[in-house]
Amino acid sequence: MNNMVRIKIRKTVLAGTSFASLLHNEGYNNIVGFKVDIRILIDYKDEEFDLLCGDACDYDADKTKLLTEASKVMREGKEIQRNLAHNFYDEQVIGNVWIIQTKGAKCTFPTIHPTPHHYFVRVHLFNLHFPLRYVFTQFE
Repeated sequence: MNNMVRIKIRKTVLAGTSFASLLHNEGYNNIVGFKVDIRILIDYKDEEFDLLCGDACDYDADKTKLLTEASKVMREGKEIQRNLAHNFYDEQVIGNVWIIQTKGAKCTFPTIHPTPHHYFVRVHLFNLHFPLRYVFTQFE
């Protein structure tokens, strides 16, 4: 099962985010990390590591909903980046973490990059648009 890449769909919580949320919210014990709609993971040396997370919004989502979901996914991407850097520091093979944000038929693909000053930067790479005639087609 080592070195196997898997996809998890539906609302799931990334492994390290509940702990990170607890660190930022002292005095609270029942905090859970944000749920995301999709995760791509790798099983490596008998452990599970996130490589990508993403969230999807309805076609008619307003700007406030999109910004809220985008910021949530960026925070999760930052935690993935931190987790990978912590666990693979000696191997020096850490790349950038991908995140996916969808609204209806449009998918946005940015990456999260760490800086030397302990900040994280979101870099937009590309958009993918699915034709609406396929999105609204019902399969029989």
